[in-house]
Amino acid sequence: MTVLGRLIFVSLTILPMLVFGNFFTPFDNAFATIGLGIAILIIGSLFAPYFVKYKKVDQ
Repeated sequence: MTVLGRLIFVSLTILPMLVFGNFFTPFDNAFATIGLGIAILIIGSLFAPYFVKYKKVDQ
């Protein structure tokens, strides 16, 4: 995976989850917030392979 690919992966998975959890929490329940944060993480992980560039490693 290239360095740019790693940055894209983090921006699709970890960053939206942290932003939601820290700033846009609409729930008073911590379990609902954590559950939605994990759902955002999973959705970002599903979209990541379409945006991340991989490089072939020669052995």
